[in-house]
Amino acid sequence: MANMRITAWFASLLLILGGAVLAQPDVPPLPADVDLSQPLTLEACVQVALAANPQLAVAGEQVRQARNSVTQARAQGLPQLSAIGQVSASGGRPFGAGSGLSSTPSTTSQVGVRLYESFFESGRAQQIRATEAQVAGQRHALMDTRRSLILAVAQDYYVALAAQELVGVADRAVQASTQHLEAAEARIAAGATAPADRYPFDVELQQAVVSLIQARNQARVTLNFLKQTMGLPAESPLQLADRLSRPPLPGDLETLRHQAYLQRPDILRQKALVEAARLQREVARLQQGPLISVSASNSLGFTNGRGGDGWEGQIGVSLPLFDSGASRAAADSADAALRIATENLRQIELAASREVENSYLDVMASHAQIDAAQTALRAAQVNAEAAQERYQAGVGTVLDVTDAEQRLRRAESDLVAAFYNYNTSLIALQAAVGVPEIPAATS
Repeated sequence: MANMRITAWFASLLLILGGAVLAQPDVPPLPADVDLSQPLTLEACVQVALAANPQLAVAGEQVRQARNSVTQARAQGLPQLSAIGQVSASGGRPFGAGSGLSSTPSTTSQVGVRLYESFFESGRAQQIRATEAQVAGQRHALMDTRRSLILAVAQDYYVALAAQELVGVADRAVQASTQHLEAAEARIAAGATAPADRYPFDVELQQAVVSLIQARNQARVTLNFLKQTMGLPAESPLQLADRLSRPPLPGDLETLRHQAYLQRPDILRQKALVEAARLQREVARLQQGPLISVSASNSLGFTNGRGGDGWEGQIGVSLPLFDSGASRAAADSADAALRIATENLRQIELAASREVENSYLDVMASHAQIDAAQTALRAAQVNAEAAQERYQAGVGTVLDVTDAEQRLRRAESDLVAAFYNYNTSLIALQAAVGVPEIPAATS
């Protein structure tokens, strides 16, 4: 009985420990200079995402697969050394005299090595170059995945920064509402105003507290979205080190558009696919004939215990006379594939041009929006101070103070939105031109 209790206790302990282990977040390997216990800059968040995001890992494995296909294609024209081992047996019974069949079974064994090399085969060189172009396309696809990931991390980072700054706006609203209520209660105690003056300020304070709770919840939600984009579990700690800033404006539109044509990974990938399709068309045309091949082999081994060697050279030429139109259809299909790849490239370039211009216009508009929001904020601050002074002097109303306070907080929120719009439109423009550049941390 005591043994059963000990066994049950031990099993319970294992379950508890196992549950504790399972409860730990599965944090992927992080860059050496990144510490999740410390506030992270945007650059550090991008580094974590590049190291931990599963989508980027998949794209990297696809590049490895493509490289292996090049090795396989090249290997067909390189020397091949193989070991040979074979045992065969034969026998039978004669049907009649003079049939030539022997009833005695025979066994043949062969052991050796064989060296073979195919020196030339029609279309092989073009096929290898086409495979290499496909590898280049996969590398550019990896860079395009990286570009999209950096953009997504930056956008989520700016959303989280904006949410945190809106928490500050909500917190200042609570502090201001508390001061308004205290000032009203002091005037009521002094007999300078009616007791009913406290109720609007009380309502204002309660609404500010609710808004603060909502802002804090939203800040946590945005951090969770950022963690997901970075490839981190929701349980991971994450603090942000930056604040929304105002990086300098980019260059002129035409220069940016030209840079996009030269360095956008999706454009470079499609150019590589066009080259691969062109080479595949050459292969398809060569397959229509005549087909030429040159190869040689040398073998060394033992047959039934007796050693020997031999060599063989082969030159072959074949010309398909009739294949029911298969080779012609393959060549026509390759022509269509090249046309499709070329038109896809043109479509991607058109889309890139439109994306660069639209993002550029957004940057310019949001840059001006910051100036307008800052002007509106200064006006709201002056108006709120004046309304409070008039109320203290007995020449203003409660409604004047609460309205001025709402306009002030709305102006603060509008300024946060303006900075957010500028930063997100700027990073979107950088992504439209090529790989986004992460701005240095500023406060």
